[in-house]
Amino acid sequence: MIYVDRNKIPIPYLLLESSSNRFDLEIRNRLENTGKYKQARYKANHNILQKLRPDLEQLFNGKCCYCESRIERKDVDHFRPKSSVVDDNKGANDGYYWLTYKWFNLYLSCTVCNRYKSNYFPVKGKRLLPPNVSTYLDYEALKQYVEKEEAMLIDPCDPRAHETLNFKYDADGSIIPQNEKAEYSIQFFGLNREDLVKNRKELINYIKVIISYITFTSNHSNHLKDLLGLLDEKSAFLGLSRQYIAEWYVANKKLIFSEYPDFNKEFLKALENNIPSLNTLTGITELEVESSIHKQSIKSPDLESKTKFLKFIDWIEIKNFKCIDEMTLKIDTPIEGKGENSILLIGENGVGKSTVLQAIALAMIGQEQLNKLNLGKLSNLIRRNSRARKATIRVKFNDDDIVEVVITKKEITTNRATLVKPTVGIGSIRRLPEKEESVTFNSDPSRIMSLFRHDVIYPDIQPWLGNTELVDTDQFNEAAKTIIEMLMIPTELIGKERLLNRKNGKLTINIGNGPESINSLCDGYRSVIAYALYIMRSFSVHWSSTYNAEGIVIIDEIGNHLHPTWKIRVVSLLRALFPRTMFIISTHDPLCLRSARPGEVWVMNKDEETNDIVINQRDIPPGMPIEDLLLGNWFKMETTLDESTLNIINKHNSLMLENKNTNKAEIKDIESQLEDRMKYVGGQGLFKSFVKTMDSVLEDTDEAFDKSLMQKKIQEKLERKLKH
Repeated sequence: MIYVDRNKIPIPYLLLESSSNRFDLEIRNRLENTGKYKQARYKANHNILQKLRPDLEQLFNGKCCYCESRIERKDVDHFRPKSSVVDDNKGANDGYYWLTYKWFNLYLSCTVCNRYKSNYFPVKGKRLLPPNVSTYLDYEALKQYVEKEEAMLIDPCDPRAHETLNFKYDADGSIIPQNEKAEYSIQFFGLNREDLVKNRKELINYIKVIISYITFTSNHSNHLKDLLGLLDEKSAFLGLSRQYIAEWYVANKKLIFSEYPDFNKEFLKALENNIPSLNTLTGITELEVESSIHKQSIKSPDLESKTKFLKFIDWIEIKNFKCIDEMTLKIDTPIEGKGENSILLIGENGVGKSTVLQAIALAMIGQEQLNKLNLGKLSNLIRRNSRARKATIRVKFNDDDIVEVVITKKEITTNRATLVKPTVGIGSIRRLPEKEESVTFNSDPSRIMSLFRHDVIYPDIQPWLGNTELVDTDQFNEAAKTIIEMLMIPTELIGKERLLNRKNGKLTINIGNGPESINSLCDGYRSVIAYALYIMRSFSVHWSSTYNAEGIVIIDEIGNHLHPTWKIRVVSLLRALFPRTMFIISTHDPLCLRSARPGEVWVMNKDEETNDIVINQRDIPPGMPIEDLLLGNWFKMETTLDESTLNIINKHNSLMLENKNTNKAEIKDIESQLEDRMKYVGGQGLFKSFVKTMDSVLEDTDEAFDKSLMQKKIQEKLERKLKH
């Protein structure tokens, strides 16, 4: 990470005009009426933000401002998070929504750094409260107000944060923090992730080769140009190049001056022009960089606890588990600014969708909870009708951590003693307790048992949420935001009044008809609220703000009990409500795939020859009609017509192939029926096209009747028509 002077380009005109724009007025309304918006999450205008990307690319030279890598997938990042913020496992607030469109808070980030940072923003001392409106409208006054807060992350555009050396580089490409803020920044931006370390090591080796040529050969002019090229502002890992080249020069200055006086003068001038704060960078030599003294990190006592769940799944491998022989799922990096990627499993009954969900759940909970699970005979978990003696489940995370679960007939073991990542399992049958049933939250401490058993009853979470001693006002309002968005309550109601209320431990909600008990709502509403609350309650053990929860939610048959409107939006809603959470979902409903993103849909089928379960990732083209989705390679249905209409079509086909002239009257009557029925079908012209094509083939056929030949000719003619 290097210092970038934000003043080198002017504030974009779009932001200068913001005071008259609707999105800026919304922020002013929130600042003036904070109480009204306690249960309404702020939503930024991403179209406006994306229009600022070219300006940010110019400012940061097309590089990630945090890791300095050149990037293709770029995020517009808010240094101070806009929607919610958390800096430890105990507190969260509404975020710095009032800095959403302020130029000094906008940065260009790679998708991965932004994924790591998310809504974390640790500070020393008290966090800033929203300013008054007059301060907000005065750009310089607002900037000065923000500068009073001491961030624990290094700001690439704050000159105060770069007065001393923050980072040094080991010979293997790792960054070594030189102070506490550098340690925080490395952790929360993931600056020592595997690919970055590898790329930096390659650059170090390249620099060493060039330096050796300059030092030990007489023809150094071309190599000098190569070296100076690495100091160009657009070069990746410029901070590393500056440090290594400056250190080499200082360590070898006397030799270079005596052997190459002209070169020394030229090179020193280039260094001074290309390396700011040369003296700061040359505090140690390259030999010292590689010593063990500088490999010691500045360990913050609570940093590890804050980042223990800061890991993301790269791939999942399942072998000999129940009906699955061998299967691997590779998880793509999320699309910019869209939350974690999901896994959406589809396939016929019996292909093992629920089995995949169970396997992933078992890998996440650790040995302590595995020991408490009652899974029956363990031999039933090992692939049936095979010679396998064990089943294995392996999950690799982005930090090279591989979790492994091994199941034998005698035991189930894992290489993790405790929770790997907070996980919630929601089975296909979601029973809520009746009046006479008493189920506590801790009845299933694993949080995944409903994936294995259909008799699991979900606890009523309302008493917990209604208890003011267990859930404070901020947490209650955070939960209210989640429920309100999940139920898609009309936007005109949000911000006008408190939509979720509690009194004497009882909850009431207003979804447009006045306050009413949650228990009086329809089954669809109750079902959605029940598992939304269950997710929140489960994550509340680790985070007060479930919006910032870094967990995994596994849902079997997500479309159960949902209206089609909800089915279309349920995945995107969950993703928006829990943006740091990965959702792993099975469904039979094509409507639930409407929110799927590239890399998320996985189709499970049985191999016709081996009878093994196979899985393939298959994206859904945007805009594809539901009927095409059902008839395509995702669901492989032969037709979506009702049985009665199919019978009429089959009868028509038989009569046409028997003798068209003899059955002419009956055929005409059937065609009239079909034409009347097909008017409700989007592709109503297809039947007429089929009939005309069949007529033309019958008329053109002089040779003896050959059913297969006739079908072939019909197919060829229809294909030609469809192509045109």
